[in-house]
Amino acid sequence: GKLSNKQQTVSLLDPLGNIIDSVDYNSVYPWPEQADGDGYSIVPSQDNSSFPWRRSSRKNGSPFADDPPYVYNFPILISEICYRCNSSWIEVYNPTSDKVKLNKWWISTTTVNPREHEIRGVEIGSLSYVTIPFPQLAQNSSNIVYVWMTKNGHLTGDFTSLTFEKTLLGKSFGRYITTDDREYLIQLESSGESANLNPVIGPLIIKSFVFSISDPENENLKFIELITKQPINLLNWKIEGMFNFHFVESYTLQPHTPLYICNTTDFTALRRIFSIPSSHPIMNPLSSRPSTTTVSPESITIWRTPESGDDFETKTDEIDTKLIKSSKRDVSALVYFQILIRSNENLFAQDSSAWTSISRAIPPILIYPPTPTPTPTPTPTP
Repeated sequence: GKLSNKQQTVSLLDPLGNIIDSVDYNSVYPWPEQADGDGYSIVPSQDNSSFPWRRSSRKNGSPFADDPPYVYNFPILISEICYRCNSSWIEVYNPTSDKVKLNKWWISTTTVNPREHEIRGVEIGSLSYVTIPFPQLAQNSSNIVYVWMTKNGHLTGDFTSLTFEKTLLGKSFGRYITTDDREYLIQLESSGESANLNPVIGPLIIKSFVFSISDPENENLKFIELITKQPINLLNWKIEGMFNFHFVESYTLQPHTPLYICNTTDFTALRRIFSIPSSHPIMNPLSSRPSTTTVSPESITIWRTPESGDDFETKTDEIDTKLIKSSKRDVSALVYFQILIRSNENLFAQDSSAWTSISRAIPPILIYPPTPTPTPTPTPTP
């Protein structure tokens, strides 16, 4: 028989005319458009795709055999987006050794309508970056952007995407590679058509934290040290992870003055053990506003209060402490506690090169010294 080039229902019947299976196919997305004139067939998806059908792995299909697994081969990736710059755009990167033509490809903010913004006449050289205007990005409420590949005007079903967080005015969001070769998606100082080298750091950052105490009874002596290069009113700022702390009162932290957040109320002991000067403030979360976030000893995140005109918080610093600790841990049996100090404040906190470990063997007696025995009062001589 002859199948329709547009839309049709195809049914499989048993000898009695009962329907065993049927499919109502179409020639437009989300159905595989390349099955309409490009020589491909339609086969069931086997990769937990959101749509149950895909195009065949090769032209002319695979009659009398299972279709080979489809290998996605998208030649570019979205490296950066900016929806709060002077104009909205995305940056794409070509990691291959060949140039890539994006003519008549599409950008969208949804999978429901891939043909949201057409790319025309864009060519990306090997290992190069190109920015592409995308006005619809400024109105995007889903915080995700897609680039779709086409061939002969048909969507191939191949796409790349980037999920992003809300950013400060004039900042971008994208992929950042640490010096130890790990990739993160973070807020950036807008680069445009070049490698993303400048993550947005601060103004409030994590300067140090205690991550290991050998005596479980003294776990409450752990602390986080925060520092800033400019005066900050910390009202409504938050710390989540190792401690959950919400600054519910106005407090201005001065530049280069460390602020210690801890879990103990014995500030005197903390100052004595870690040589913290009396001029450096210490706070604990016991009197702070209750938080709905579960305490996680494996992370620290600082959230800044929304800027004027914004209705959302943004991160100023974050660290996966488990990842950093694994590369810095001192396994010596004599170590009583370990501190990680941020020796390079200009590096992203997730970069292990930013941190230096200090280990000390302090006898417990220095933490809780014994109560001195009172000197007996001499008995007066009659």
